[in-house]
Amino acid sequence: MSMQHTLLHELRNRTARVSYPLALENKFDKKAFTELIDFLKTMTTAMKYESFIEKGILVELITLMNRLKNHQ
Repeated sequence: MSMQHTLLHELRNRTARVSYPLALENKFDKKAFTELIDFLKTMTTAMKYESFIEKGILVELITLMNRLKNHQ
């Protein structure tokens, strides 16, 4: 399993912890969001020298961004 595939799997888990409560209960989980931000910082460092990023990672980030914008 590639590093990016592993990161994508973990990213999906962490974004679900943020977006599902928003979608289902209209509730923002600040702790889950903070953990997601910390993971994204770690992920950015890990991928710093990659020449490409898997499409799934970009889709996951854009989807989360849109969900957050729609629940302001």
